[in-house]
Amino acid sequence: MTVDPRINRPSTRTPGDDLSRLQAALRIVAILLVDDPVYAPVFERLEEEIRKEEDALANGPQARARMLLARTGAGLRTKSARGGMPHRPANHPDHNAHGRARAP
Repeated sequence: MTVDPRINRPSTRTPGDDLSRLQAALRIVAILLVDDPVYAPVFERLEEEIRKEEDALANGPQARARMLLARTGAGLRTKSARGGMPHRPANHPDHNAHGRARAP
């Protein structure tokens, strides 16, 4: 999660938020451009920004990590895939002698 420096608190934006905002802006500018060619540079700039954002989402660190795990067949259960913390085996140091998780 990123910190918004203007308000010094964690941002609630997700990676796809910028792409959604850019696509919405592109639709609005497209409507304007049909009637007035002066908006062509703004339209082209938004198209470029959308391409950059799509590339960042498709080729960013998380996407590359997912591709690596899929390619290597690691089959690891991640926190996001399970909706919780990754599984730890019963002999993990965080478990007691009976294989149960220790209280925090």
